[in-house]
Amino acid sequence: MISFQSFSKEIDELDLVVRQFEDEIKARTLLKNTCGIVYASHEADIAELTGRLSKTFDFPFIGCTGLGILNSEGYADEQISLLVLTASDCEFSVALSDSLSEADTEEELRKAYDEARSRLPEKEKVIISYMPWNFDISYDKVVATLDKLSEGVPVFGGVSSDTWSFTETVVFTNGQISRDGAVMLLISGNIDPILRMEQSVVPVPRTTGKVTKASDRIVYEIEGMTAENYLANKGILPAKTSVMDGFMVAPFIVSREEDGEKISALRNLDHVNQENGSCGFVGNIDEGSEITLSYISKDEMSKSVNTFLDKLISDMKKEGTGKYSTILCSSCASRYCLIVADKSTEARGYVGKLPENVNFQGVYLFGEFCPGKGGKSGRYYNRFNNETFAILAF
Repeated sequence: MISFQSFSKEIDELDLVVRQFEDEIKARTLLKNTCGIVYASHEADIAELTGRLSKTFDFPFIGCTGLGILNSEGYADEQISLLVLTASDCEFSVALSDSLSEADTEEELRKAYDEARSRLPEKEKVIISYMPWNFDISYDKVVATLDKLSEGVPVFGGVSSDTWSFTETVVFTNGQISRDGAVMLLISGNIDPILRMEQSVVPVPRTTGKVTKASDRIVYEIEGMTAENYLANKGILPAKTSVMDGFMVAPFIVSREEDGEKISALRNLDHVNQENGSCGFVGNIDEGSEITLSYISKDEMSKSVNTFLDKLISDMKKEGTGKYSTILCSSCASRYCLIVADKSTEARGYVGKLPENVNFQGVYLFGEFCPGKGGKSGRYYNRFNNETFAILAF
């Protein structure tokens, strides 16, 4: 598989943008099978963009809106970025689900997955999926459903973003836009994906506790105490109900055992119910999990992302020229808020370092889909994450 990238900081004159994309793609050679991945500023006219892209190109594509966009040259606030994947030994298939609700998430995802899967000659090796922000459904359920349907195939992507209004997040594919469905790209064939996450956090000593009562996103008890009292006793809970803003750079590390492996994810605290002492998080927390407060700093993020990407790029180079052509990135919008004064903090980790003919495309999201990898089994465990810098290389 090879990839190439076209991007524009012009988000108002979409005819010029698509014409630029067309001219740049015509200069390249497309192989037997081709698809595209598009990240666009939420301020662009997405309906016009998808319409023009669909009329201009005969290959399938998926896309989502983003608070900020990363490409091979760095960071841009307002941008439309098109990554083209083309191969003779890989196959691509896209689908968009109907509206998702808590009641029918599994059924609608199954229909979309079956539609995409039916067009592939063999089992997919990776699923790339995005969905809009939706207060009414569980993102953990979305990931778990795709994991179940695919029998454990790695799921990468996340929840599309806007400038924190939560009203302009959309996903799209050829001629279709959705504010409440999930778009997915399945890739099969000669692909050996690398999936990794960097959390960039520092645990706060003596804050670890065992979750003793929880249901989905609500934690009722930690160490047998109400979650509110436990956190208050640790001196880490403000006296208000809506607390997301205070914990955007102080996520909780949530770890649990699965198949003998210790798997962790980050969770942002969202609200406190002062009537029953429960705490609501962005993302599910299972009973029996260990929960530890952590913090993230710009300096820690810069150092950890640089080290993380240096290791990834080194590993890709060891595999030889041509095996990997693409790095996709899902980074958390909360991380974006921490580096807002220096938005190139994460981009500096790869700009000028990428191997020849390797393209980088990333987007800041309201939640990241990326599996953790078991240290013993080497198996991928699909997860919904907060506060994470996630990478898919292929």
